[in-house]
Amino acid sequence: MEFLLIALVIGFAIGYKNFVPNFFSRALYRIINVSLIITLIALGAKIGATPEVINAINHLGLQALVLGVLATSGSIGVVYLIEKNIDLTSELKEGWDEKETEGSYSILPVLISLAAGILLGLFVIPAKLLEYVNLTVVIALYVMVFGVGTDLGSKRELLQKIKKYGLKAVILPLGVLIGAIAGGIIAGIILDIPLNTSAGIAAGCGFYSFTGPYISEVVSIKLGTIGFLANLFREIITFFILPFLAQKIGKISSLATGGATTMDTTLPVIVKVVGNKFAILAIISGMVLTAIVPILVPFIIRL
Repeated sequence: MEFLLIALVIGFAIGYKNFVPNFFSRALYRIINVSLIITLIALGAKIGATPEVINAINHLGLQALVLGVLATSGSIGVVYLIEKNIDLTSELKEGWDEKETEGSYSILPVLISLAAGILLGLFVIPAKLLEYVNLTVVIALYVMVFGVGTDLGSKRELLQKIKKYGLKAVILPLGVLIGAIAGGIIAGIILDIPLNTSAGIAAGCGFYSFTGPYISEVVSIKLGTIGFLANLFREIITFFILPFLAQKIGKISSLATGGATTMDTTLPVIVKVVGNKFAILAIISGMVLTAIVPILVPFIIRL
């Protein structure tokens, strides 16, 4: 955990101080995406090379779905209570810069990378090389966390908005986290998964590219698979239920579904459904969660 925190902090400091060379800055998203793809391929290879995981994939998938749904429901419930009792929009203004609310998303590269890794694990990579696959996961995780830190640090305007909002800036992501962890604990009781692990998986808040590989390294490949799928399901669920929640429960409550993904992958549907006025809340919440998850998940897992 300490080295992941160091990678995040160093990346953030480099991004914030603008020490990033122009060519690296332009290539930053590619570096993050490449490390993500490598991480997913390596995770898939570990899954494919572990017969007990492959044989139980349907059962693991069902467990992941239950955990993902309960974690998401917990977040929605807590944020709903917050929305009814605290005004988080009093300082919001219409007309945010459109560049802040741009986004595009395709789940296809994620599924292709994971599937390619599973096939490599099943048919190509011998068992004696799995230790090198593990090393690949660790290195790719460090690179990805460093890249995320650099990206967050470079977003100075958003950091200024967070500073301006003060405590209000963390109320929404804190509610998302508390609800997710509560849902994860309930899921752990139902599914007979160690509570620290189920809570850690839920605390991933949709950050599947970190949570799944990390848990596969420090706990087990089975629980890492559940961690990956549960957080992936959370992201997918967001695309389907956010419009309904925004209409029936509340716009801020609907933001809770996306967790850490609200600053990027689920942002397009958020902008379309709730508008730019609330998009800044989504971006700030996603940004805070993205920064916290690589620290909080390892901490919970170690409890």
